Amino acid sequence: MRKKLLHFILIFVLAVTMTSISGSVSIAADSPKTTAKISKNTSENTITVQALIEEALSSNPRIKANQLLWESTAELETQARAYDEPLISYTKPMREIETRLGPQEHIFKLSQKIPFPGKLGKKSLIAKKEAEIAEEKYEQSKTNLRAIIKKTFFELHYLQEAIIITKEKNAVLDYFKKISQSNYNLGLSGLDILIRAQKQSAETALKLINLEQKKTTLRGRLEVLLNKKSPLSGKTLKVPDVVALQITEDEAIRLALLNQNEIKIANLGIEKTRLKRDLTSYNYLPDFQIGVTYSSIGEPVMTIEDGGQDALALTFGVKIPLWFGKYRAKGAESRLLQERAQVIKDALVTETENNVETLISEINNFLRIFSLYDTQIIPEARSAVLFAEARYKSGEEKLAKLLETQSMWLNFRLTLARTKANYLKSTAELERLLNRALF
Repeated sequence: MRKKLLHFILIFVLAVTMTSISGSVSIAADSPKTTAKISKNTSENTITVQALIEEALSSNPRIKANQLLWESTAELETQARAYDEPLISYTKPMREIETRLGPQEHIFKLSQKIPFPGKLGKKSLIAKKEAEIAEEKYEQSKTNLRAIIKKTFFELHYLQEAIIITKEKNAVLDYFKKISQSNYNLGLSGLDILIRAQKQSAETALKLINLEQKKTTLRGRLEVLLNKKSPLSGKTLKVPDVVALQITEDEAIRLALLNQNEIKIANLGIEKTRLKRDLTSYNYLPDFQIGVTYSSIGEPVMTIEDGGQDALALTFGVKIPLWFGKYRAKGAESRLLQERAQVIKDALVTETENNVETLISEINNFLRIFSLYDTQIIPEARSAVLFAEARYKSGEEKLAKLLETQSMWLNFRLTLARTKANYLKSTAELERLLNRALF
C-alpha cells in the first residue's frame, strides 16, 4: 500500500513538473522558422537588445572618446591650408652704421613664407582624409559595440534559459532521490536508481553554480559597456526568433565589401598614401619668401638732401631644393607605404569574403539543427516521457528508465537553447561585417 502511494506521488510530481516546464517555454513545432516563445510579459518586465544598444551608444566612454577624436581631427584641414605665421624681427646695431642719409639706428623686418602653389591644397586633402578615417573609426567603434552587446545579451538569454531548465532538472532529480530513498528504506530494489539520481544531482548542482558564475561575469561585462549598473535585474530578455536568412551569400559578400568599416578605412588609407606620394613631388619645387624691411635713419653729421629720412625695402627669397637624395628617399618611402596600404586592403577583402562564407554556413547549420530539435527531437522526447510515465504507472517500466527519459528531454531543451544562442551570436557577427541589421 505504501509503495503504491509513493508511486502515485511520484507520478503526480512528474506531471506537475512537466506542466510547469512546458508552460515556462512553449515549443513552436509548427514551423522551422519559429523558435521557443518567451512567455508574455508586460513591457516593464521585458528588455530588448536594441534598448541596451541605444543606451550604450550614448553612455559608453570609448564611443565618446572616438567621437571627440574625430571632431578634433576635422580641424586639421583648416590648419593645413593656412600659411606659416609671418616673422617680424628687430635689429639694433651695436654701433651705428653710417649710411649716405645718416646713421642706421633701428631695423624692422616683416617676412612671410609662401609654399609653391598647390602644396597647401595637397596638404589640406591629406588632412581631410585623416578626418574621414577618424570618422570611419568612430563608426567602426559603434558597429563593434553593437555586435559585442548583442553577443553578450544573447549569451545571457541562453544562461537565463539554461538556469531555469537546470533548476527544473535538479528538482526532478531530488524527487527521484526521495522516492528511491523511500523504496530502499522499505527494502525494495532502489539502490541503483538512488545512486544514479545522486550522481546526476551533484553534476547538475555543479553545473548550476557554473551557469550562475558565467551569468554574473557577463552582466559585469555589460555594465562596463553601458557605463552603469546592469539594468537586467528582474527583467526578461527578449530576443529575435530564429528565421532563415533573407540574403544570399553573394549579396552578403557584396554588402560586406561595400559597407564594412575596416575596408572603408583601408580604402581611405590608400587614398591618403597616394596624396602623400603626390606631395613628395613638391619637394623638388621651390618655396618662396617675401618681406619688407624698415630702417630708422638718424640725422646725418653733414646736411645733405633727404638726410635723416627712413628707408623702406622689399625682400624676396627662394628655397633651393638642392639635396635630392633625401627627396628621393622620401618619395620611395611614400611609394612603399602606398603599396603597404593596398596589401592591407587586399588581405581584408580576402578575409572578409572567407568570414562571410563561414558565418553563413554556420548560421544555416544552426538553423537546420534548431529545426530538427524544435520540430522533431524535442516533441518526440516529450512523447517518450509521457509514454514512459504511462508504462511506469502500469508497472511495465522501471523507475530508472523514467529518470533517463526525463533527463534526456531536459538535455534536449538545453541543446535547443544553446543552438538558438549560437545562431543569434553568429548573425550578430554577420551584421558587424555587413554593417547593417538582419532583423
